[in-house]
Amino acid sequence: MSPVGHGFELRCMGAKEATYGQAIARTRSIELISESLAEDSPPNKKGSLRGFQPRAHFPATRKPSGDLVAELFFEGHERFLEAAFGQIATAELEASTRWKHTFTPTKLLPSLSLEIGRDIATFLYTGVKVNAFALNLVPDQLLQATYSVLAQDEDPEASPTADAHLAEKLAAYYHAVMTIDATPFDVAEFNWNLTNNLADARFRNGTRLRKEPVRNEMGAFEGSFMADFEAIAEYLKFKNSTEFALVLKLTGPALGAGNYEIELTLPKCVYTGSTPVVGGAAVIPEEFPFECYAADDLSVPAATLAVTNSIETPL
Repeated sequence: MSPVGHGFELRCMGAKEATYGQAIARTRSIELISESLAEDSPPNKKGSLRGFQPRAHFPATRKPSGDLVAELFFEGHERFLEAAFGQIATAELEASTRWKHTFTPTKLLPSLSLEIGRDIATFLYTGVKVNAFALNLVPDQLLQATYSVLAQDEDPEASPTADAHLAEKLAAYYHAVMTIDATPFDVAEFNWNLTNNLADARFRNGTRLRKEPVRNEMGAFEGSFMADFEAIAEYLKFKNSTEFALVLKLTGPALGAGNYEIELTLPKCVYTGSTPVVGGAAVIPEEFPFECYAADDLSVPAATLAVTNSIETPL
C-alpha cells in the first residue's frame, strides 16, 4: 500500500541559531496542535508583450511564513519564547531543583532553526524569526501559544533529528489566577498578543532569500479578557483612561519547595473599551480590551513572561 501522510505524526524541533540563517542542530521538541509554515514563491510571469498567451516565467523571491500553534507547557518552550520576546535571563531559585526564566522584549530578536516533520517528509526552516506571539486561555483547555514566524529558507528533504521531548507538565485554565492592581479578578477567557512588526519583504540582489527581518515599526502589546458584568469599577477605568497593573499567573505541580509557574506581568495597562450592552435575558458579558505600555523612562518593560521549571540550561 502506498504511504500517506498523517497529521498525528506532526513533529516540531527547534534550536537557537548562532548566526542568522545558518542551520544548527535541533535540540528541543515541542508538540503542536497545528502549523501553517509554508513556502510562498509562485513563479513570476514576464511582463513584455508578445501574443495573448503567457510564454515565460522566472523564479520569485522566497518567503516562507506561517503559524505554529501549541499548548504552552511549563517546560520546553524556553528558546521559542526567547525568540518571541528577544531576551532570556535565568536565575536559580533552589539549588539543583528550580530555575526561573524571565523573558523581556528587546529591539533585536534571535533566530531559530526549525524542523517540521510532516510524516512523509521532514522540512527544515532556517532563519526563523517570531513576528508575533499570542497567548490564549479558555475554560477546559490548556494554555495555548501561537508563534507567527517568518523564515529565510526551506529544505523539504532534511534528515529527521531524533525527538527530544521533556516530561509533559501541563498548564491548564484552572491553574490560572488573574489580578488587577494585585486584586484577584474572575475572567472567563484571556487573550494577549505581542506583535514585533518585522519587515517581511527585505531582499538583496544575488539571492532569492529574505534579508534578515528587523523591526519595521514599534512593537505592539495588547490583549483582552471576557468577564461577567459584576461591577462598574473597571468600566470607569476605561472612561477615565486610568492605568492599572495586570498579572496572569498559572501555578502548576509542586517543584522542590515551590511550584512550576508561568507568570505574565503587564505593569502599565489602559483599557481601550468597551461599554457593557444587553443582548438578551442572559448574564451580561463584558469584554475588556487593553493595551500595554512601558514605563516613561523605559526602566520597566511593557511585558515580562516568567517561567519557573526544572530546566537549568535552555536548549
